[in-house]
Amino acid sequence: DRAGLGASDPTGRPADSRHMVDDLHLLLQRAGVDGALVLVGHSMGALNVRLYAALYPAQVAGMVLVDPAHEDAFSRIDAHRDQQETRRYAAQRAAASACVADFVRRHASNDWRARCIEPGDPRYDRSLNAARRRVAGQLIYQRAQLDEITRYADGSSFAQLREARRSLGTLPLIVLTAQQTVLQGGDDWLDLHRELAAMSALGRQRTIANAGHYIQLDRPDVVIDAIAEVIRTAPRYHRAQPAVAPALATRPDAIPDNTPPCDTARIGPPAIRH
Repeated sequence: DRAGLGASDPTGRPADSRHMVDDLHLLLQRAGVDGALVLVGHSMGALNVRLYAALYPAQVAGMVLVDPAHEDAFSRIDAHRDQQETRRYAAQRAAASACVADFVRRHASNDWRARCIEPGDPRYDRSLNAARRRVAGQLIYQRAQLDEITRYADGSSFAQLREARRSLGTLPLIVLTAQQTVLQGGDDWLDLHRELAAMSALGRQRTIANAGHYIQLDRPDVVIDAIAEVIRTAPRYHRAQPAVAPALATRPDAIPDNTPPCDTARIGPPAIRH
C-alpha cells in the first residue's frame, strides 16, 4: 500500500511519483530484496514502475504495464478531444477535494459515504468489498487520494517521468491495452501504448478484447500470462546486462533507429474451460 492507503501510514511528503518510488526502493532495501525484479503496474501505478526502472535499471529485469497512464496523454489526447484529459483530471480533483472537506464538516455521514466511497464491486467477494469500504471511509485515505490526484492533475508526476525517461534497451516488456479504454481515448491512446512498447527492442503491445481499464479484474488470465512470459525471459536479460544505466532519452522516438519495431497483437476472449 502506498503512503496513506490501506495499512500504510501517511507521510508529510507530496504524493508524487518520485516519492512513491523512493518509498518502494527503501522498502525493498530493508526487506533485503535487491533484484532481479519484474515490476507490474496498472494505470497510474505504471508511471511509478517506469520511473523505478529508469532510476534503478540494474534492479529491474522486466515490466508488465496494465492499461498504463502516459505522461504525454494530456497534450496528445487533449489536442484532438476538446481537452478531455485536462477536464477529466480537474473533475477528479474537485470531487476528491470535496470529499476531504465534507468529511471534516459532516463526519462521514451517509450522504458523504454514498458520494465518496465506491460501491462494492461484484467481481470481489463480500469480505473484500467490506475491507475496501472500511479503508476508503477513513480521512487518511481520502487525503492521500486527493494528494495523489493533485500531483497528476498539476503535471508534477508526469514531469518527473519525462525527465528520467530513457531507452529500455532489450528489457522484457509487455504493455496491455484495454479495448474499452481505446474507445474512450481514441487512436492517440493506442499510439501512446505502442510507443511505450517501442522503448524496448523486446517490447510487446497487446490490445485486450472484452476488457475495461481494470484488465486485471476483467481478464486476469491475460495479466497472469503476461507476467509469466516476462518472468521466463527476465533471467536471460538480467544476466546479459552491464552495470551501467542506458543513455537518457527525452522522448520515446529518441530511441536509436536500429531498435526493432514493437510487436502488436489483439487478444480475443479466453477459451471456456469446464
